[in-house]
Amino acid sequence: MSRLIKSFLIICFFISFLFPQKKMDFRSESEQLKDPKIAMKRSLIFPGAGQLYNDQKIKGSILIAGELFALWSFNENKNKYDNYDGSERHSRDYYLRKRNRFAWMAVGLYFYCLLYTSDAADEGLGVDLGGR
Repeated sequence: MSRLIKSFLIICFFISFLFPQKKMDFRSESEQLKDPKIAMKRSLIFPGAGQLYNDQKIKGSILIAGELFALWSFNENKNKYDNYDGSERHSRDYYLRKRNRFAWMAVGLYFYCLLYTSDAADEGLGVDLGGR
């Protein structure tokens, strides 16, 4: 009996991809359109703010949390590197590598947000890097 239920659930799962449900949005079309320039400006100020403007709440929140974590970790490792006195468990080079890794992570998240914000506002969701 349990095998029959598992098979039924698996079949229902795959059928759900064949007949997706459309998102219901009761706003007018002018309210739904987002300006890519405003989204880009918000992402320039802080990564993830453009996604929040585009109604991508979860993605924007995750990107903001990731950026804050990267900046905080960068600062922590920078302080450990600058104030290294040999009493820590790791070497000074270890903190330098970690500091640089989190700096690149913060820069990468920043440019990721800029790249994907304006296209999401312009075309709904998704990215089109081709010519317009």
